[in-house]
Amino acid sequence: PLVFCQVFDHRELLEAERPVWGVAALPPIRLQFAAWRALDPSLERVALIVGASHAALAEAAVAAGRDLGLAVTYDVAASDRETSYLFKRVAPQVDGVWLPPDGRILSPAVLRELLDYAVGHGVGVAVGNDGLLRWGALFSATGTPADIARTVQSVVAQVAAGRAADLPRLTPLSELALDVNEGVAAALGIATPAELPWVL
Repeated sequence: PLVFCQVFDHRELLEAERPVWGVAALPPIRLQFAAWRALDPSLERVALIVGASHAALAEAAVAAGRDLGLAVTYDVAASDRETSYLFKRVAPQVDGVWLPPDGRILSPAVLRELLDYAVGHGVGVAVGNDGLLRWGALFSATGTPADIARTVQSVVAQVAAGRAADLPRLTPLSELALDVNEGVAAALGIATPAELPWVL
């Protein structure tokens, strides 16, 4: 049996013909959007760009947004250059863009380009990696180490005890740590929480 965590591109792992269970790499989408709305109460329209293998994630984001009264749209890209094109097309039409950490459609050069573009055009970008804050992302939403460890421990314990029959193939996290680029937040007229990272 295999238990994995912090693997965003996990589809091939779950399709393997062996007993495999995972822990989600990202905090729940609904929690991320709720945190974004709390950070920026004026947030109404969000776009995201995903690779073809993450269309289900995009559909889940649309549903989560609907629950919170957000209009969420998405585009599917096949390369980093297509991501750049789609981003520049959609950014002027929305309040924010969420970029899930898909290495198949994002490269360091394109990330730098898009984050520079977003800051210059008054669009907040949400990312899943704290390191991208210094490149110009508005905020990062990541799992907390304690929640990841608790969740992995729980999954491993259930598998080891032979109680995996009702265990989902991918167990969600329950916390997120939100960190903010204060300079970008100020440029967008968004107040920064007093304590960072902000754990929800």
